[in-house]
Amino acid sequence: MRGKQMSRGKILGDGQYKVGERLGDGAFSRVYRCVDLVRGIECAVKVVNMAFLRRNAELEDALCREINSMELVSSLNCPYTMNLIDKLQSTRNYYIVMDLADGGTLCDIITRSIGGLSQHRASVYFTQMLLGLHAIHSSNVVHRDIKP
Repeated sequence: MRGKQMSRGKILGDGQYKVGERLGDGAFSRVYRCVDLVRGIECAVKVVNMAFLRRNAELEDALCREINSMELVSSLNCPYTMNLIDKLQSTRNYYIVMDLADGGTLCDIITRSIGGLSQHRASVYFTQMLLGLHAIHSSNVVHRDIKP
């Protein structure tokens, strides 16, 4: 994502969300930890710069598809998918508030496992991934970026 980093402590959504540390970068976004001050839960917020997006029509379409897909999948209340919590817009950015995967990505978990994952642990993660994929496929959503 092009643009400057968001400041920690920034408040979004009429005082509902407080931005924390940066968790990572995507193809056209930055993701931050945030706190839903109303519900008292931690979440993640994906920040997408509007100007960058508008210069790349394909990315703008991809963001719309992502939000639409997340809305469909979130209605399933599946514990193995990332659910959309809120979507916001400012004069400069779009904000997608979603569940926080606090343990990191599956790649992070594998990397931290000294000697690799045990067969049992790997089968647990694989089963969860398949259950999540089944849930999104039942909503006619195809995930085109499965990792690792």
